[in-house]
Amino acid sequence: MRPSVRTPSRRARLACALRACALLLALQSIGLATTYRPATPEALALRADSVFFGEVASVTSDQDAGLPWTVVTFGRARILRDRAAAAAGSVEAREGEGVQVTLRFLGGSMLGESDLVVSGLPTFALGQRWLLLAYQDDTIASPIVGVAQGAWLLGGTAAVDTEGRPLSVSASGALVRGAATGTSAAATTEADLADALTAILARGTESPPEPEGGASPAVAPAEEEAARGQAGPERADGDPSKPSLGGVDPSEPIPPSAPGRAAPAVAYRVEDDGGPLLLSERTSDAAKIWEGAAPGAAVFTQDPTAATVVRYGADGLMGPDALSLTLQRSGRIEVLVSPGAGASVTAALVHELGILLGLPEGGDGVMARALTPDATAPTPGDVAELLDRRAYLPMDLDRSGAVDFYDLAAFGRAYGQTGFNLAADFNGDGKVDAADLAALRDAYEFGPPSRTAPPD
Repeated sequence: MRPSVRTPSRRARLACALRACALLLALQSIGLATTYRPATPEALALRADSVFFGEVASVTSDQDAGLPWTVVTFGRARILRDRAAAAAGSVEAREGEGVQVTLRFLGGSMLGESDLVVSGLPTFALGQRWLLLAYQDDTIASPIVGVAQGAWLLGGTAAVDTEGRPLSVSASGALVRGAATGTSAAATTEADLADALTAILARGTESPPEPEGGASPAVAPAEEEAARGQAGPERADGDPSKPSLGGVDPSEPIPPSAPGRAAPAVAYRVEDDGGPLLLSERTSDAAKIWEGAAPGAAVFTQDPTAATVVRYGADGLMGPDALSLTLQRSGRIEVLVSPGAGASVTAALVHELGILLGLPEGGDGVMARALTPDATAPTPGDVAELLDRRAYLPMDLDRSGAVDFYDLAAFGRAYGQTGFNLAADFNGDGKVDAADLAALRDAYEFGPPSRTAPPD
């Protein structure tokens, strides 16, 4: 983790660039689920062993104990904290052309093996400049503090996280997700962020609350909602003693699905070893939450031969912040749950099962990556999205009610993609190919395109 000076040859740099491009294309083509505990930018900075700005100089692959790792080297680094160097008596803060920092992330390519993809981790392209808050531990799947929360891509005068949210500095010098009151996130420079971080690290505590009428630096809007709890609205029957079903009345009929199309059962198996709880019972409970919220549209079955497995991940691999990690290799899905997830284990499992149902991540409820222990029920929006997916043929990609020209155009854009949960992967084999084109052809309704394209 400590910076080192390297002067690779031009040929070596070119080889690294070619390998990095191929690796990045592979990593960015697949996305599954990863969940973690929410934290504020200042809390992340205070926990970090290494705080630095750096430019991606190389992205290569390595292997350890039969697993591939992606190794990212950042050059032209500006280091604000380096605990390992400080412990060795070196100067902490330094910057310059020859200063480099290297981080390792689980996943990538390995000779003779299919790519291993770990969802939710940042992906890096050559030449990008990042602000990174990291642990100095090469055994964690993601060394970024908060799994992905402590990473911001710099561009011009803006810094955005992996979910597109800007990082800004308030008038009092506090770090804020989004635009601070009286400031513009788009006007936050690297120098502004470096000054704010230097002050936070020197102080050793988060910034005091903003004056009345100012933005709170401690909690972003999405986190404020999460802090109030995400257990979902009360049941439609008004009985608060029963578990919430995401605000959906179970007595209401489910919208009819496409003709002859039944909700497929999601098969999984569970391994209970390695953790403090019976994971099989907790996973079954999470499945019942979905089945109660969307009866007939969410169907799960435990199958000892299923390719999808839920099990505990090793403490060292999960790190202090991850609640769950999802890995994919050769069409097999592996959901790792942190043994230290504690009260958040149900939220993490409900999230992961939602992904297996085909739902996208996002929002402030149980499908968000940053989860609080109370986020244990699907929101009405989650259930509506699931019912909507069940109400249309898979080939109706734009959900217009007809498989037509615009679905063909959307399919063309997706052709060749690989991964899990792809909208155009109609047969679910992990790739969009000729077999899916044949399914689209069988369902296609020939006719001229309408004058107006459907909204994106």
